[in-house]
Amino acid sequence: MSEPRRSVVLYGAALGLALGVKAFYASASAEALGFVLGPTTALVTLFSGQRFEFEPGAGYLSRELAYLIAPACAGLNYWIIAFATLVLGFTPRIERPAARAAWLLAAAALAYLATLLVNAARIAIALELRAAALPAWLSASAAHRLEGIAVYVSSLWLLNACVEACFAQRGGERRSHVLLPLAAYLSVTLLVPLANGAWQRDEFWQHAGVVLAASLTLGALAHAALTATRWLYSPRKRA
Repeated sequence: MSEPRRSVVLYGAALGLALGVKAFYASASAEALGFVLGPTTALVTLFSGQRFEFEPGAGYLSRELAYLIAPACAGLNYWIIAFATLVLGFTPRIERPAARAAWLLAAAALAYLATLLVNAARIAIALELRAAALPAWLSASAAHRLEGIAVYVSSLWLLNACVEACFAQRGGERRSHVLLPLAAYLSVTLLVPLANGAWQRDEFWQHAGVVLAASLTLGALAHAALTATRWLYSPRKRA
């Protein structure tokens, strides 16, 4: 099989896996999502000290806090985004077809582990925010939304930076990954709902405005930080 055909097959398999996870997540029950909700809840308990009990058909409930970790909290959309950034960002840098196929499986596993850690951290922070004194101009729902955006976007950059460091240690050229994770995040959170008819709902546009503004602000800050770091540590600067 020629190299272009191998690439088409590989990326097609990655796309099929992502779409399959998306379709599964759309209607999965709390029981079906146990492989994500269970470990996530255990990590939330570790991070926050709060205990949760499984409620059949609903998820994991803290009666003390009246807080439910439901299927909507499973974070599989984050898995799709993380998987996409790892596949698109690093697969082209792998030459051997067998190694590329192995990377596809490794990316799926890394994205799963990242989903558990990041989603648990997001929920634990959200629990802290419930008891925090917020500014008068910031509602609890807005704070929750902004916290989720900040945690998800920044963790995607961190994940890609860690993988980039591993690739660079093997002799590859070090590259920055700011735009790709951001583009993947916005595609899954905004473009996919748009394609599914969300544009007909006014609340979607309010949500989209917040997501877009917060994401682009974070992207601008990350780009500025990278630019400053390159300038400070450039050979010309040291000379």
